[in-house]
Amino acid sequence: MRAHRVTTVTSGAEALATLALDDKLDVILCDLMMPGMSGSELASVIEERHQRLRNRMVFVTGGAVTQEATGFLARPDVRWVAKPVRYAELALRVCEIVEQADRLDAERSRPPGAAVNVSS
Repeated sequence: MRAHRVTTVTSGAEALATLALDDKLDVILCDLMMPGMSGSELASVIEERHQRLRNRMVFVTGGAVTQEATGFLARPDVRWVAKPVRYAELALRVCEIVEQADRLDAERSRPPGAAVNVSS
């Protein structure tokens, strides 16, 4: 498991300001219910401005309390963990997301028609 540097922010607006300066992140861990901007609202803005990061988001929830939040968590492209978060579960989820997102990034950067060498 590789190490990660952690940057902490306290709001969706602060997250967007931080991403405007540096969006080279492995994973975004985001609470689903926040004052000012929900996690799903933040995900929409990130998808618009930093599309590569949308697949690198994990949402944390203590229970979806609104219809919008419940619907958001039901989407197949949304990854989430329940509070209280167990370290082992979070570490596993972060590793899975980084590996999958890195693979997608590599596929996107490969020129069309490029050969891929697969060996065992």
